Amino acid sequence: FYDNEAEVGAELRSWLAEGHDRSELYVTTKVWTTDLVNPKAALRSADISIAELDLDYVDCLMVHWPTPDKHVAAYLALEPLVKAGRAKTLGVSNYTPQDYEELIAHVSVPPTVNTFEVNPMLFRRSWVNYFQGRGIIVQAYKPLQRGGDTLKADAVTELAARLGKSPGQVCIRWAMQKGLVVLVKSSRAERQRENISVLDFELTTEECAKIDSLTTNEAIATAQGHYEKRRTGTPAPWGEGLRPERRIIASLSMDVPPQVLLGDSKVRFVSFGEAMIRFQPVLGQCWQGVPSAVSDFTRSVGGDELNVMVALSKLGCDASWISVLPRGPLGDVVKTCAADANVCLEHVATVEGSMGCYHVFPDVRLTHFERKHSAFCTQARGLFDWKQILAERGRDAALVWMHQSGISPMLGANARDSWLEAIRSAEAASVPVSVDLNHRPALGTLSQLWEIVEPELSRICLLILSVDSTFGLAEILGLKAGAEHGERPTKKPRVKAGGVYSADDDLNGLIQPLIETIHAKLQGPALACVMKTRAAGGKQQRWSLLVDAQGTHTTAEVPTGHMPKDECGGGSAWAAGTIHYLSHGLLAAKQRLPQREAGLVSFSSGASCAIRRGDIMAALSQEIVGDHTTASLADLNDTEQRFKGKPVPVNRLPSAASTSLSASERVTKALERLENAKVIAIIRAKHELRAVERAMELADMGFKAIEVTADSAGFKEGRLMP
Repeated sequence: FYDNEAEVGAELRSWLAEGHDRSELYVTTKVWTTDLVNPKAALRSADISIAELDLDYVDCLMVHWPTPDKHVAAYLALEPLVKAGRAKTLGVSNYTPQDYEELIAHVSVPPTVNTFEVNPMLFRRSWVNYFQGRGIIVQAYKPLQRGGDTLKADAVTELAARLGKSPGQVCIRWAMQKGLVVLVKSSRAERQRENISVLDFELTTEECAKIDSLTTNEAIATAQGHYEKRRTGTPAPWGEGLRPERRIIASLSMDVPPQVLLGDSKVRFVSFGEAMIRFQPVLGQCWQGVPSAVSDFTRSVGGDELNVMVALSKLGCDASWISVLPRGPLGDVVKTCAADANVCLEHVATVEGSMGCYHVFPDVRLTHFERKHSAFCTQARGLFDWKQILAERGRDAALVWMHQSGISPMLGANARDSWLEAIRSAEAASVPVSVDLNHRPALGTLSQLWEIVEPELSRICLLILSVDSTFGLAEILGLKAGAEHGERPTKKPRVKAGGVYSADDDLNGLIQPLIETIHAKLQGPALACVMKTRAAGGKQQRWSLLVDAQGTHTTAEVPTGHMPKDECGGGSAWAAGTIHYLSHGLLAAKQRLPQREAGLVSFSSGASCAIRRGDIMAALSQEIVGDHTTASLADLNDTEQRFKGKPVPVNRLPSAASTSLSASERVTKALERLENAKVIAIIRAKHELRAVERAMELADMGFKAIEVTADSAGFKEGRLMP
């Protein structure tokens, strides 16, 4: 599920090659819910895991969730692996006593371990007693309640102060005295040392009981709801279907040493901003006028800065989001969402207050915001020690990159002051800063935002503009497009919706000279702009440009085409992809900051590749509904490699393509699609790009199926069909 077995196996084999013994390791992996559909799929997934790890065997192979009507058969399919020596033991995860009773009646190899969430805020005593009473090891995940209030609870902090220990150490010791195996995660060496330094003290029975009492009935009910949802099948990074075939680690197509790309332990990102909950009617649903206005809504979590950190985390990066959230279930929704994406929440402040939310009504082009009284907008002064935060992010000589947006400083005086302090602290710590201007008219005018941003330009290395804000900024600065090349009237393109413009306008011809003129006027940060056009039928083309001291870099000749499943999240994913590349360029060059030439930021030769990566990430992110991308490093790598130097047609996440069907099954599915289509367009092409363009035209005309002959250009290489 974590899509990291090949990388973990490679690192462990390297460690073993240094003279260590395999018996020093205890390696566990799991079969995810999407692979529990039948016994054959479960065994296949386990085979791939063991092959990718390539450590001869795994010490424990687990069923990740007790999927109803499927988990017993899947478990039975794994038993032969123990008898063959490919797995030493089997285990289960997230099993209730009832799930275990259902399983144990059928198996010949009983599970040795059950992993489920245990911490002071969620201590299900009856579960622990049940499994331990049957000789099953209880393995506690989230023992410190990642993103929750455990470490701030009075019962924990007061005890920690009295014992001279950290709150985390108290919680770990409490779990150990319950007889639990504790799974604590940290990427910080000093925190790892702290976590294992828990053998020199004990808690009394009374102290343990006080910590036990932190668990409430509400917490148990919330956990039960989470259990009911997840065990029925939660999509994995590769999508809804079965996992892809065995992965081979490949470096990304960029001029950066591959060793800095997998794991990203030497690049850390940080961002500060709000999160909101979005509500949007399901497409085609009536949301007005019916009795009680009953309708189906999609709920999702978003927020530009959080979106960027999620996207970077999906690429394997260490990404930290700094924010203010309210206590209670809505704040917990955001925390859980971010934590599940592996975003660091260590510096998220939790206070009394409300959660910001907004409602989107696409059919009337209306967005209604409710954020004025949110915990973020009403945050107190001085919540964050930015000097300390950046020092922590920069531990072990890691390169740190800060990304901000122009939304936060418009959300109240204290939010603005925190935003400014963060950027100024970044300058003092030699941390590069990128800012997506992201002007939102509902929060104030562009002039008001610019008054805040302009004095900070010397501290910003990359300023990202939209088409709209480019024209607005030019007006504020008193500039006209192409002022350096002979003035000409500034014609504004025709916007269609959501920052997408008419394909009939020469968008690039209008924007590029204007961006170049603004860049020359500002004499500082590199400027970037993302452009999108949409033709009839919804086909979208996106490309970008970036202007720095080296000149203008653009992807206009190699655009990315796609059909967005959601209008949100693309800009955030674009920023993530772009700064992902630029930061690794700095790391490869052994620089902490980009160079400046006569005050102008220079990204050397990496700028074109960076914005190309941004374009691809944006398109991949909009292959699902919701602000948060699920595109992985493997998805990005696959797309960059297949379309190197060519326009990119994106119509799905590469990892969502199931490769598990037999030849006969694929033929059957193809025939079903042809039968449903009734009328089929056939393409035989000598020119690959024209074939793609013609296919898009046919799709716009309403054709539901297109046949491509196998002798067409690009077919054999695997580029044409995707």
